[in-house]
Amino acid sequence: MFWRLLMGLAMILAVGPPLGRMLASDQGPSGPLPTGGAASLDPEEMAALFDALIPQQLDQYHVPGAAIAVVQDGEVIFARGYGLADVAQERPVDAETTLFRTGSIAKTFTWTAVMQLVEQGKLDLNADVNDYLSGFRIPDTFPEPITLEHLMTHTAGFEDGPIGMVRPRLGDLEPLGAFLAQKVPARIFPPGQVTAYSNYGTALAGYIVELVSGMPFEQYVERNILTPLGMDHTTFQQPVPPALAADLATGYVYANGAFQPQPFELFQIAPAGSTSATVTDMGRFLIVHLQDGRYGDVRILEEQTAQLMHRRHFGNDPRLSGMAYGFYQLRVNGRVLLTHSGETSYFLSQLCLLPEENLGLYVVYNAPGGGPARRELIQAFFDRFYPAADTTVPQPSDGAFQRAAPLAGRYISTRRAETTLEKIRLLYQPAFQPITVRATEDGYLETIHPLARSQDPASYQPSLWVETEPGLYRRTDGNDWMVFREDGGGRTMMSLDSAAPRGYQRLTGYEALLFQPLLPLALVVLILGVMVYALFDKQALPAARWLAVGTGGMVLAFLLGLVAFAFVGFLSYIQGQVSLLWWAVFALPAALVVLAAALAVSTLLRWPEAGIARHVPYALAVVAAGGLLLWANFWNLIGWKF
Repeated sequence: MFWRLLMGLAMILAVGPPLGRMLASDQGPSGPLPTGGAASLDPEEMAALFDALIPQQLDQYHVPGAAIAVVQDGEVIFARGYGLADVAQERPVDAETTLFRTGSIAKTFTWTAVMQLVEQGKLDLNADVNDYLSGFRIPDTFPEPITLEHLMTHTAGFEDGPIGMVRPRLGDLEPLGAFLAQKVPARIFPPGQVTAYSNYGTALAGYIVELVSGMPFEQYVERNILTPLGMDHTTFQQPVPPALAADLATGYVYANGAFQPQPFELFQIAPAGSTSATVTDMGRFLIVHLQDGRYGDVRILEEQTAQLMHRRHFGNDPRLSGMAYGFYQLRVNGRVLLTHSGETSYFLSQLCLLPEENLGLYVVYNAPGGGPARRELIQAFFDRFYPAADTTVPQPSDGAFQRAAPLAGRYISTRRAETTLEKIRLLYQPAFQPITVRATEDGYLETIHPLARSQDPASYQPSLWVETEPGLYRRTDGNDWMVFREDGGGRTMMSLDSAAPRGYQRLTGYEALLFQPLLPLALVVLILGVMVYALFDKQALPAARWLAVGTGGMVLAFLLGLVAFAFVGFLSYIQGQVSLLWWAVFALPAALVVLAAALAVSTLLRWPEAGIARHVPYALAVVAAGGLLLWANFWNLIGWKF
């Protein structure tokens, strides 16, 4: 229960695209794709679809407001707001004037800025990023350097972590370069081998834009992207300028039967998520990318540069969707989209481009329920205007179970913390918990996705997958594709067609044991039980008795310290503030090592004269303390892994 409470505080603070339930696709990754002939888009039909669906979503998912824009052939053909931008003021959402936070869709502006400087010859996509940095450098963990191409395809191999990326007060925001220099994440994968979504990587690219252009990132984007496109209701500034503040939508959470307004989030990593924009402004941004860098008479990218940006440059498997520069591919009803999702604690959005139809869509909601709502809306849109051509799913073939069984296990996302305290999110934060894969007797694979289960626990059902060729599986409802292969280190890697910005690695047997939430509880109970036993064991040697009591007391002190940290210090820690008290809490395990070692020595020295039975409880306490220390070290709870 303690760990659930601890990680509950962290759940709302992850930045970046959600894992979530997968969007549908009906044709195989290697199968033919439609090249036209879809139903024409009628604004009245879109109005009928969205006017029925979105108000229903606002009620079902407890969201105050939403807005959507659809563009085609260089024009915004539909834009509408729904519900409320501010509940207390009863201010309705207006597509033209209401600004919503875009979350990680801000990254697409950053990558556009990078490509502008590439075509000017000021940046080289294949150069070591350290060539552009000053004052700090990215460590040479692997022989291969990290390049801008790695940053743009999320293949730099950085570990993930939100510490300090959201700040509580405006005065807490640091210069971008100073923050990046202090918070260089560990490199846990060689560059160019696997996707591992990284907010830090995007912020680093934004800082390089600053250094090369000679102006603050926000100013560069305004001067070179927003102003030329006439995006007058879009800004990277935090807070938004006074002229736009009255039109800003409020973010909400739904609690105790009412919408609770939330403060404006301040992102330290502005290039990765600080944008506020109207959907009609975002329509202009969609158009410029659909038209290869041109909006009307304005061009912000050369045609060949835009085409290079939109091309696939990396994939975890050639049979699955992959990464363009900044955008990533997604299949819906057999069509390949360029997309990016956005998620803050209170705003959820999605951007989609369908180049073959010169079509774009952008939708945003102002409460967490927008996560499932946006996926549902995109699927409904494509079902109505670009329906699936084929939904036939094969049955398991002979030997399917024998091929599926070795793939069973638990798989963790490549987007994870590995060397810092945030690693504990892998235990209890649904977006980061491992996906469980099982083989059924009739030859299917079954997956249990923690995030999807947490969003709808009452009706959640595991997904079933059927083999279509060796190592390639299709969901039986036609909604996704999954591939298994060995990575460079000999571990089984799982990749999903619907999750191009990340891969999944199977846990080893040792890791799987340490992922068991009952393990630390059992060890703590055993140690505390021996402590109580020692207090009443009057015949034991004093040294063993009091060392056992001290070991149990130290475990109890550490446990209480973690509880206090969960309820008092964790939010401040996430915001980059760590008091001396928490430094002391995470130093307690060092004292536990000393006490447990002394108890072990005392037990061994006195074993012959006191007898085996007398010392069994104390030996068990030593073993349990050692196990608890191994567990805590694995989860970075020993020392100052901030």
